[in-house]
Amino acid sequence: MLYRQRQKTAIRIYKNDYVIVGYIENFQNGNSEAFESSGAEFLKAVSRKARNLEDLVDEISNSFADVDRAVIHDDAREFYDSLTDKGLLVSGETTDEIDLKDTPFSYSNIRPDEKKDHIPGEKKQGKSALALVAEKFGGKSRLWELRVEITNRCNERCVHCYIPMGERAKAPDCDIDTQLFNDVLSQCRKAGLMRLTLTGGEPMLHRNFLDFLKTAFEYDFFVEVFSNLTMLNNEIISALKSHHILNVRVSLYSIDPAIHDAITGIHGSFEKTFQGIQRLIEADIPVQIGCMVMRQNKDVFLDVKEWGKEHGIPVTIDPFIYAPFDHSGANLGSRLLLEELEKVLSDIILDDVDYLIALKYANSPVKPKLHDERVCGICTFSFSLSPTGDVYPCGGWQNCVLGNTQKEEILDIVENSPKVKSLRNVKRKDLPRCFVCEHIDFCHSCLMRNEVESPVGNMFEINEYFCAAAAIKHRLIIEKIQTNTQGAAK
Repeated sequence: MLYRQRQKTAIRIYKNDYVIVGYIENFQNGNSEAFESSGAEFLKAVSRKARNLEDLVDEISNSFADVDRAVIHDDAREFYDSLTDKGLLVSGETTDEIDLKDTPFSYSNIRPDEKKDHIPGEKKQGKSALALVAEKFGGKSRLWELRVEITNRCNERCVHCYIPMGERAKAPDCDIDTQLFNDVLSQCRKAGLMRLTLTGGEPMLHRNFLDFLKTAFEYDFFVEVFSNLTMLNNEIISALKSHHILNVRVSLYSIDPAIHDAITGIHGSFEKTFQGIQRLIEADIPVQIGCMVMRQNKDVFLDVKEWGKEHGIPVTIDPFIYAPFDHSGANLGSRLLLEELEKVLSDIILDDVDYLIALKYANSPVKPKLHDERVCGICTFSFSLSPTGDVYPCGGWQNCVLGNTQKEEILDIVENSPKVKSLRNVKRKDLPRCFVCEHIDFCHSCLMRNEVESPVGNMFEINEYFCAAAAIKHRLIIEKIQTNTQGAAK
């Protein structure tokens, strides 16, 4: 029997002087597993090239000289068959059989009832295998995902953008240096990075965008691109297609060109973006649409959702604009008023399966929150990098600089930065008002959001808008539960 990784599966081996842990994840179906000791050795033997079981056992036996080969053989077969059943590996008698079982993504293969099955990286509820990896290394940060702004130039001027216009004016032509990019990626590969996001600004404006893609794929990273697609061309499509990119994410604010263009501030942007989406579909490149809901498109956003359903494209609806990180609140004129937000949330709950899942959760006993629980996953697995080499926690918090990769290696920043340690040490007890709030399960506590919304940059200052939003969401979902219960009783 032959075994190999699936195309959308990544394997990383993490080790130090005391422990070795193997981690495997399928970014298409979201399944993941982590293994210590012998399991890590078994996992380490697998690669993207199909190998027969006997060869795998021979390699594993070198690490367990005192164990009978027959025992290793039986354990290995059970181990690899289990991972195959979970969609993490693929097996077959021949390489042709394996290739048939692991066909590349295609929109023609998506059934109407599977519209969301190809969304890369969707996570299941419960404790993740990645969390187990962190535990085994004493809870230290792991550089698992990096979001790289390869340029802060952008050819659109979106009214809701969280990048302050003043920041763009300071460095209007700032592209990341090619050597810096390559050095950071080399460091990331040694650190076990799995997912890399290329963003901006508009990343396709960088003259070396294609070279960056090639380098990322050579390091076996799973790559996402955040783009408005206005610069998409045949050469870029070919590069995305040939390397089985994880997905391309694009913002589409309305099917009405006038509304979309009014939000981007660029006449004709809708036509370019919409054509770009259609070209990606034709090329069978996974694409995901993000639709930020604001005052300008609050009455038409569901048209985007419907169009996505018709074409097998997942659409993420987000009704929450974050303030810019200069604390100016300059973009908040586009934020939904609370009465508008209630109408939008009501529409989403009726239309979106993801929100309906919350109904079951809301009707179940609430898990008690612990004082020493961390507020969020900040600085645990994911970090961001600016074009100038600044490392910061997450998108939208560029003013929270953890270190600079022109002065020190990124892994040193991730593991040893005083700011990282401080942020990771923030517990629920540090936000006492949130801790006792009856709406806590309908609100995402976010230190970045607190800080940028605060006029003085206080990450512990709670924003009243989001408190009210959580209360609205809670009430709407409870009302929906009651309506469903009454309907079932008739």
